Amino acid sequence: MASFEEQFYLENPTRLQALWRNVKLLWWLAVRAVMWMSKGVLVRRAYRKAQVSGEPLLLEDQFPD
Repeated sequence: MASFEEQFYLENPTRLQALWRNVKLLWWLAVRAVMWMSKGVLVRRAYRKAQVSGEPLLLEDQFPD
């Protein structure tokens, strides 16, 4: 995967290039926001379950490779 700079940095962009870059950036941010919200729900559920059971919460178990 390319770095953030490689994906979104443009030197002297035209208006169309800048607009297209902004659209891609908005999409990139939206995907990450949805990803973090969905992972956050899973972690909160696991935390509540661990609290009730008295077991420690291992985050490594929540994010399989």
